[in-house]
Amino acid sequence: MNSPKILTLLLSSIVAALFTVAYMSYQNSRHIENALTDVTMVGHELLGHRDTILNYQYQQQRRHFLITQRITEIEKLAKAMLKKNTTITWFPISSNVNKTSQKLVSFEKKLLYTSSMLDMLVGIQVARKYAYLSLESLFKQALNERNSLGLEWHFVDFMNQNLLNNNVAHPQIKQFAMQLRQIDERRTSLRTDLLNEHNYDFIEKTETALRQYSHNELNNALMYCLGAVTVLILIFSIQAYLRFTHLKALNKEMSAASEKALNAAKAKSQFLATMSHELRTPMNGVLGIAQIIAGETHESATKKNVGIILESGQHLMTVLNDILDFSKIEENKLELEAVHFHLNQILMPVVSAITPLAEEKNLTLEIDNQIPDNIYFIGDSARLRQILFNLAGNAIKFTAKGKITIQAQLENVTPSHLILSVSDTGIGIPPHKHDAIFASFEQADASTTREFGGSGLGLAIVKKLTELMDGTITLMSRENVGSTFTVTIPLPRGEKAVVANQDPVSASPLETRPLNILLAEDNRVNAIVAKGFCNKLGHHVDIAENGQIAIDKATKESYDLILMDNHMPEMNGIEATYYLRQVLGINTLIFAYTADVFREAHDDFINAGADHVLTKPLQNESFYDAISNFSHRIQTQNTPELSGTNVIHLHREDVHDLRLTEEELSKSELLNEVKQDIDIYQSLLQSLIEDFETHIDELISGFEADDTEQLGKTLHCLKGITLNLQLDNLANLTIEMEQQVREDKIPCIDNFQKLINRLSVNIHQGNRLIEKNVDAVIVSNETAPAKKA
Repeated sequence: MNSPKILTLLLSSIVAALFTVAYMSYQNSRHIENALTDVTMVGHELLGHRDTILNYQYQQQRRHFLITQRITEIEKLAKAMLKKNTTITWFPISSNVNKTSQKLVSFEKKLLYTSSMLDMLVGIQVARKYAYLSLESLFKQALNERNSLGLEWHFVDFMNQNLLNNNVAHPQIKQFAMQLRQIDERRTSLRTDLLNEHNYDFIEKTETALRQYSHNELNNALMYCLGAVTVLILIFSIQAYLRFTHLKALNKEMSAASEKALNAAKAKSQFLATMSHELRTPMNGVLGIAQIIAGETHESATKKNVGIILESGQHLMTVLNDILDFSKIEENKLELEAVHFHLNQILMPVVSAITPLAEEKNLTLEIDNQIPDNIYFIGDSARLRQILFNLAGNAIKFTAKGKITIQAQLENVTPSHLILSVSDTGIGIPPHKHDAIFASFEQADASTTREFGGSGLGLAIVKKLTELMDGTITLMSRENVGSTFTVTIPLPRGEKAVVANQDPVSASPLETRPLNILLAEDNRVNAIVAKGFCNKLGHHVDIAENGQIAIDKATKESYDLILMDNHMPEMNGIEATYYLRQVLGINTLIFAYTADVFREAHDDFINAGADHVLTKPLQNESFYDAISNFSHRIQTQNTPELSGTNVIHLHREDVHDLRLTEEELSKSELLNEVKQDIDIYQSLLQSLIEDFETHIDELISGFEADDTEQLGKTLHCLKGITLNLQLDNLANLTIEMEQQVREDKIPCIDNFQKLINRLSVNIHQGNRLIEKNVDAVIVSNETAPAKKA
């Protein structure tokens, strides 16, 4: 270890030590402050009680035992305070700690002495009161109990005389008079001492001393902190100097690193070029075939459908290249085209693509095109369409209700400026986030990604493309009101372009039996396209927006096939596939449905439990081949068109093919309690076996006949048996199915088969328990004579 590191380590240790000592001093200061609070409280209690006792004769309603009890409580408080001082953790880093302890001990002693004097005064006052009453009683007897006014006058006059002379005729009066005088003298002496304020100086002196000790400790803590900060500054200065010298030493290495970075940039460019080719080639094939079909067909509906395919395909090409384009933009390698185009070539594909999304969310889509129909522009129409689609897509994504407005205007300057604006009535964006949302991989809030998905790259591309076209983008937004994005781009006027008719057509749907399909897809465009693809083939499709929803649906409904996308919010496709297959043990056919072109992503899906991997977009041939290859795995399910009785039959599987670990009879507490009584035990097991056999038959017949009444009775009986025997898994499954039947719903076949399988396993276990019990009885009978002999 070199010297600078040793020095830094040493100084860091000093900083840690100084901060530690500062903390100790601060804690000591807090403890002293707490002690000061206790001293002040107890001292003031003592002074208040002193005043009460000294005024005792004027407050005859106060009972002496209550006053004595309060004195005892004050003494207990003082002792508790001292005990508390000895139990708390002190840090003996200064003399203030010892001084505090000594001061508290002295305070306790003086307080106890003063409280004992107060207690004594209370006793004297009580004795004086009773002596006075006794003397008064004797005096009344001596005066033959005259009226009260005369008695009071004679008594006072008698007390003013020399009652203690030898001529008093009543010895008891003389005795009590003498006691009363002695009590008064002692009382006067104690009152004088207790009224002397110097006897209470110890309270104020203790408070002053503790306050000073607390301030001393706090000052010490501040001094240690300042010392630690000073050493920290020294450490930073040393580190800055070392950093400076180190940077100088790295200058030579930077040259080599720069050359390496240039080589890496070249490699990246080569990679982007290769990936661009690999991504564009298949999509160009799709678009080319669609164009051929458009040229060959004469049906208007087919032409329209193929037109949608072409428009969506062209947009998909743009989306696939977003990342590549972004990288090119970053490297200033993106080249813009300059072609003649009409505004409808931008608006119509975007409107066609987003209209289904808006309709799905019940949003109103308004198009306000204020540009004359005879105006043409020169520019990169594909990039303009990409800008508009990203803005419109975001507007729909973040709008729950209301409307989306796309407006196009023309500013007549030279060159003319095309103004495109997209307004929504969505969640809005707070002002301090207006700049951040245009940064790469940024969204207005971290929770936005979890709730709405997305990478946060769309607006970054929009801004960079706009700037490449020498345009500007502005944002006006209010939270919970909506947002308006406005793009202004200078575009020269063009001439009327000849736009070829693009008459689309669709492939004929595959002729295959209808399947019940669960599609896990967070991208709504992809979901709509995939659902439409499957619907055209005659299949029924349910959509789950993420992996977690897919799991919920797959556990509640029965599906022939699950199409699983990968990149989804909350839970991705690989995680959901693993959970369905490995955790829940669901055997439904799972096809990965992903745009990932990397082999690793496909392998991860297969390892998680997927049966096959399909790449986006879905194609008739690959989809049909996959279905054909796994046709033996597909079980026909009820589709919305099916009615009448169930065409799927429940069955009893061979017990050897079942999971025998699912049996619960051997764990039943009720059975174990009666196990000692062989007859009852065997009878109960035999009865259970017969009941389970009967209920299996009833479940099969009731399911095939859609007889909810019979199913309800059977499930209710099973619920009672399983609850009584504490067969928890069977009971939970039965309760769930009974609830569905009560709602006039037929539970899915998977649950019925699972229930039958578990009943069969427990029947098998019941027979084993009976055989085992019989064998034990036989062995017991055979060995009994030997034991008796």
